[in-house]
Amino acid sequence: MNSVIWDMDGVLLDSEPIYERVEQAVVSQYGKNIAPIIPQLLGRTAPTCAQITVQQLNLPITPAQYLAQRNAQLLVEMKKVHFLPGVQRTVRHLRQQGVKQAIATSSPRDLLIAKQHGKQHFFHLFDALVCGDDVTHGKPDPQIFLSAARAIGEAPSNCVVFEDAPAGCKAARLAGMKCVALPSHHADIKLYQDEDPLLIVPSACLLDVDLSLLGFPPLPKLDTAE
Repeated sequence: MNSVIWDMDGVLLDSEPIYERVEQAVVSQYGKNIAPIIPQLLGRTAPTCAQITVQQLNLPITPAQYLAQRNAQLLVEMKKVHFLPGVQRTVRHLRQQGVKQAIATSSPRDLLIAKQHGKQHFFHLFDALVCGDDVTHGKPDPQIFLSAARAIGEAPSNCVVFEDAPAGCKAARLAGMKCVALPSHHADIKLYQDEDPLLIVPSACLLDVDLSLLGFPPLPKLDTAE
């Protein structure tokens, strides 16, 4: 049976709207709009996002200054982040089936801790958790996924990655892993197709994933959604 490696933002947690709102609040001080560059930011580490934002929007501050403003707000807002539909059911189901699971997120550790606020019971379901501070190269480099596979003692070829960012899908491919793409509405679908994922789920909803296609027992049906 395969093991699962989860991206976190936009896959497990509905954090992308928070990022967008906070980043817009920061750049609007300089009369800028974050929307045109969001596709470039998906799945990237915080320092990389800061560099891209400052350069692309020609902000009159350094990447470090941008990051300080951004993170100060995110550390507050991310404590209120919610799970995406189907997440808790799917993760618990796989856990009950004995499937090894890891999280591989580009988030730095301080933001990860904020996102875990009030959700420790959920994060304890995972066998390993690798964050952006644990690696030297962020997605699309495969390092973070390879680190997660090592942490759960699994061969890359036996891992299925769930990703919402083109950069993450590329990282999964370069790691030699199967990938389920849950595409962001900010990114062109062709960017996902180019990475040859095992599945592309147009709705980007876990409840629409047929787990049996991945070699897992299907999620039990419920009369009502999670």
